[in-house]
Order: sequence, then C-alpha cells, then structure tokens
Amino acid sequence: MKLHLNKLASNKQIIMSIIFATIATWGIQNMIKGELTLLSYSNSIFSWIWFVILMFLWYKTLEIDNSNALAIRILLALFFSASLVFGSIIIKSGYAQANKGQTWVAIISGTFLWYPLITIALKSISKINLNLQVFKEPKCITKLSEKFPILFEIIVWIIIFLSWVPNLIASFPGIYGYDSVYQINFYINHRFSLHHPIIHSYLLGFFTITVGDAIGNRQIGFLLYILIQMAILSFAFAETIRNLRNWHLPFIVQLVMLLLFMFLPTNSIMSFSSTKDIIYSATFLLMVLQWAKLVVNNKYLESKKSVALTIVIVFINLIFRNNAIYVNIMAMIIGLLIFHKWKINKKILSIGIISCVLFGVYSGPITALAGGVKSDSLQEMLSVPIMQLSRAATVGSPQLNSEDISEIAEYIPDYSKYTNNQQGISDLMKQTFNSDLCKSDPKRFIALWIKVGKKCPTSYVDAFLRLTIGLWYPDMNYRDPQAYHPYWEYDNTSQNNKNWVLITRQTPTSFQWLEKWLHNLSYNNNYQSMPIFSMLFSSGFFVWNMLLYITYAFYKHSYQLLFPAAFLFALWLTLLLGPVVLYRYIYPLVITTPVLLGLILKNEQNILKLGDD
Repeated sequence: MKLHLNKLASNKQIIMSIIFATIATWGIQNMIKGELTLLSYSNSIFSWIWFVILMFLWYKTLEIDNSNALAIRILLALFFSASLVFGSIIIKSGYAQANKGQTWVAIISGTFLWYPLITIALKSISKINLNLQVFKEPKCITKLSEKFPILFEIIVWIIIFLSWVPNLIASFPGIYGYDSVYQINFYINHRFSLHHPIIHSYLLGFFTITVGDAIGNRQIGFLLYILIQMAILSFAFAETIRNLRNWHLPFIVQLVMLLLFMFLPTNSIMSFSSTKDIIYSATFLLMVLQWAKLVVNNKYLESKKSVALTIVIVFINLIFRNNAIYVNIMAMIIGLLIFHKWKINKKILSIGIISCVLFGVYSGPITALAGGVKSDSLQEMLSVPIMQLSRAATVGSPQLNSEDISEIAEYIPDYSKYTNNQQGISDLMKQTFNSDLCKSDPKRFIALWIKVGKKCPTSYVDAFLRLTIGLWYPDMNYRDPQAYHPYWEYDNTSQNNKNWVLITRQTPTSFQWLEKWLHNLSYNNNYQSMPIFSMLFSSGFFVWNMLLYITYAFYKHSYQLLFPAAFLFALWLTLLLGPVVLYRYIYPLVITTPVLLGLILKNEQNILKLGDD
C-alpha cells in the first residue's frame, strides 16, 4: 500500500513537473531582450533543452519542503519575471504594456521559471558552503594573519591600493567629473550650494585650490585628494576582507572577493573619480559592516569603543550624501522592529538618535557658518512626478484636453523634451520645473498629478519604469539611449567657460593603451559582450542579489540578517525616486554584496544561532 502511494506521488510529481516546465519554457521567450528573428527560440532545439532542464528542476523542487517563506519566494519569482518581461518590452517598444493581459500571462509564466531556481538555490547554499571548505588556505597566510592581524590587514590594504595605481597613472591625475567643476567654483567663491555635500566640496576645493596653489600645481593638489579617496575606499575593502576572515569564511571566498576588489575595473575607476559618491560608498560599506558585526555577535555594542566607532561611521556617512538621513532613519526603524525583544534595541536607538542629533547640528548652524546655501531640492525630489506628467503631456496627450496640457506647461515648460530621447533622465524637464508655483500651492500640483494620473495611468507606469529601468532590470543595455549621461564618467570635463577651473588629463605615453581601454570600457561598454562577466557591471543584478539575500533571511527564519540589508533596501527605495540611473549611485550596493554573502555563509556555519556567539 505504501509503495503504491509512493508511486502515485511520484507520478503526480512527474506530471506536475512536465506541466510547470512547459509553462516556464514558453515564458522564457518573453523575457529575452531584443527581437527574436526567424523563430530563433520557439522553433529551436534550445527550447527542448530548456524544457528538459526545467522539468528536472521542477521535479527536484517538488521534492523539497516548500513551506518555508513560500509567499516570499513566490513574490521574488514574480518580481524577477516582471522585471525581465517589462524590461524587454520597454527596450523593444518604449512601452511597458502593463495594461495588456498578454503581458501578465508572460509574467506569470516566467514565474514558473524563477520559482524552482530560487528554491533550489536557497536549499543548496548549505551544501555549497560545505564544498567550499575543501579549498584550504596556505599555511603562510594563516600564520601571518594569526600572529600579526593588524599587519596582515595593512598588507591587504596596500595590495588593493597598489592594484589601482596603473589605472590611475593612465588616467592621471584622476577623473575630474562635471560636478567637480561646480564644487570647485563654490570653494573659490565661498558660497556652497547644498545640492552637493558641503564637506565634499570643501575637501575637493581645499586640495585642488589651496594646496595646489601652495605647491604651484593644481593638478597635483587634485591628485592628493584622489589619493586620499583611494586610501579610504581601499581601507573599507581591506576591512571587509578582515571581517570575512573573522567570520571564518572559506578561503576561496575571501580570495575571490579580494581579486574583485583589486581587478574589477569599476572599483579602480570609482576610486579615482572625484564624485561625491565614493567616500559615501566607502562609509556606507563600513557602516553596514558595523551592523553586520552586531548580527554575528549581539554583544558587540557592549563595548563603549564599538558604540563610539559606530556613531562616528554613521555620522560621516550621513554628511556625504543628502538623502543618507532618510536611508538611515528607515533602516533604523526596521532594526528596532527586528530587535524589539533584545537588549541591544536600546543601543541601536541611542546610536540612531545621537547620530541624527549630530547631523542636525552639522547641517544647521555649522553648515550655515561654512557658507552653505540651500538649493532647490524640490526639483530632485519630484523627478518621478515630473517625468510622469511630461510623458502624459506628450505620449499620452490624446487622453488630455488643452487645459490639462496648459496646466502641465505651467509647472514644466520644457515637458516636450521628454520625447527627444530623454525618457531615462529627468534633468532637462526638472531644470525648468516651476518650484515657486508648486511651493505656493502644493495642493494644486498634487491635484493636477492625481487628475492626470487618472486619465493616463499607463503613461505614469511607463514613465516610472523607463526612468528607473536600470534599478530593477539586470539586462539593461548601456549606454542608455534615452539618457545622454554615460553610465559612469571617465573623461575629464572640458566645459568651455573661462570661469571654470579645469583639470586636464596627462596620460604618460607608455600608458595610453590602458587609457584607451578604460575609455572604451566606460563609453562603449564593451564588457556587455562577455557573458556572466557583464553582470558584475549591472545595477539591476546587485539589486536582485539584495532581494535574494532578504528572501534567504526569511527562508532560514534568520530575521536578524535583515538589519544590515535594511540599509541597502532603503537606499534602493530612494534611488527609485531619483533623476537617472548611474553606476555611482548604485555603487554602495555593489560593494556591500560581499558582506551579505559573508553573513549567509556565516549563518550556514551556525544556523539559527547567529547573534548568540
């Protein structure tokens, strides 16, 4: 009888696997970007290969106990599928087609692909962790790190720093981005727009102008700032490696992370880019590491030194990006909810309050004394509504009357530029946004936004998805043809204005080949022709990693793991409201991914006991 029941269960499993694999195989074609010519997938042997693979995956999935975080895994599979379906449709047609039934059929069918992949991946992590242990660390490294831990970290720090030096020489004296031009001008005039963090404008201006003039060479002054920034970022990476070692992660994981820190080209490019985002990213990584230490050892904050260090790192992080305060408040609230029954809850609350108070003092009287001038942040904050109204007034205009269009034009005089290959960046529309009119009667603007949204809901959805596509669609092509800005900057600015202080690039002859290679990487984005490797440059890929990590925390019932990820998630939410998708914006998520991986593997070593070490 038991044998008969097992046979029936096995037959049912096979039938369900065939059905689900068929649906998933059909769904794949709707998630592939680009035009499928000559029935290149549906009328291809590759569809059979996918079918067999998926049938096997579904058979294995149905054998697994699927009760853990079932809803979360289904939601993640649905998100992955929707991201690829919407992304591929937008790339092809410019419209998400969210109002069409066939789009949602494609999304549902794609979910049947991602659900078994996610489930098996989560189930396999413990086995992968065990298999990674076979890679033994060389004894000389073990002895050095155990006897001289500080020296070992310094060596790692120096190795990472030196690995970036050839690219710096090729790009001498560093990347002088367009924002830097304005910030240097602020420093010269001692009138700082708070659109940029004033501390960064001061640092950049002090070394480039004050130190540069003192030594008679502004290029060298600029280089000194770049070297300090490189030192800060490489230290954050070295500190990450130190913590991975302290968590006893497999040596191969430590080695791969070190090699990525050293040789992933974007790390070196970001390290000598003068943009404000780099020191913010470094301190963001250090801050997430602090909270990760607390997750691994709930006694970490019992030391006054640890509390003080955490406050300092959080405060420094806050002053290097204008929206950092919102990110930290959201994440802290999540942390308080997670640890509401733990004694450390009071420590987390105290650190959050003290950091916010310090930031309040800094951003108030201190910033005013330092020459800070408030900028019109409303334009930046309303980037999404501005783009939605602009699309409705152009692409969705048949649903609007002349009065609607005229009212939109009052707020956004340049709304028509939306159709001029500007759907991926809000700058041209937001720069003419009538902030004064909006501030004088905000209810009127909100009423307009709601009224137009009711008439043109698909335009609102399309505008938001097209503006933010890189933040959820890992297969996005760069450079984005709908955003004139490059994915990341490499060339120095050459704005033709006699009032600007320009820093010119002087590449040594023997390094010109490397400069050309970095230029092609940055502007031709030739890395996209390399399978697997290309994803290491994708913003959406790292967002997916973060969401998969969050799903893992629910799957393992290790909810304390959610706290470090809360900072990444909160940052991602603020980026979704931003004016454009740039690599430097997402860079904090990129470089904190090793911390998330480290916490997963650490959790596998001591499952369900993390935090009780």
